Amino acid sequence: MILNFLRYIKLLVPSQNATIGSGLSPVLGQFGLSISQFCKDFNSQSIDFEFDTLLNVKLTLLKNKTFIFEINSIPTAFLFFKILDNKLNDKSDLILNKENLILKNNTKFLNNNIFYYLTKRISI
Repeated sequence: MILNFLRYIKLLVPSQNATIGSGLSPVLGQFGLSISQFCKDFNSQSIDFEFDTLLNVKLTLLKNKTFIFEINSIPTAFLFFKILDNKLNDKSDLILNKENLILKNNTKFLNNNIFYYLTKRISI
């Protein structure tokens, strides 16, 4: 298998919702991989996760235009925003100051250092 190795690709793919028309086509298509096969395999293996949960996927590409993938984890920032969405009725309930993330009822939700770490790779 080492002789057949081409490269690793890390992807973020929504569980049970990988489609040909999504951002997967340009990424996988440039290597001549079967996008429909990846979508079918991924959707069947991600059935244990809640629908549309963002998953880290490590894809190993082989020179014979086949692939092996493994589902690693759910990104922490995705979980954070999912919890935050459940706590807020409306985005206007959220106050962000220099030190903390605070809900309007003055409940301290998260220290700013942790908030920065979680959001440095995605925007709010």
